[in-house]
Amino acid sequence: MADPTGLITDQKTLAAVNEKFHSLILADNRINFLFDAVDMDALHRKQVWFFASLALESNEGTHDYMQRIHQKLVNEHGLKGQHFDAFVECLAKALHSSELNSDVAEKIISQAEKLRTFVLGDNI
Repeated sequence: MADPTGLITDQKTLAAVNEKFHSLILADNRINFLFDAVDMDALHRKQVWFFASLALESNEGTHDYMQRIHQKLVNEHGLKGQHFDAFVECLAKALHSSELNSDVAEKIISQAEKLRTFVLGDNI
C-alpha cells in the first residue's frame, strides 16, 4: 500500500505515538510487569518501524518473529489474552491521542489485533 501523504510513515509522528504508548503500558498494572527486563530504547526503535508496517499493511513475515520474541513471556510470565487486550487498549489510546487520522489509527489497531494468535500461541 502506498503512503501518498507521508503521514502514515512520518517518523516523528510515529515516535510520538510510541512514546505515549510506552508511558501507558508502563503505567498499566495489568501489563507493566511484562516490560521489567526490556530494553525500552531498543523496543522504541523497533516499534516505530513496526507501527509503520502495520499502517501500510506490510507486516507479512512478522508472524514467526512475533511468536518467537513473545514465547518467553508466554512461558515464563503467563502472557494471555487479557494482557494482549490491555496492550491493544494502550495502543488505541496512544493512537487516538496522536496526530494520525482515525482511519490510520484504526488500521494499525486492526493489524495489531491480527497478530494475537501469533503472539499468544495457545494462550489465547
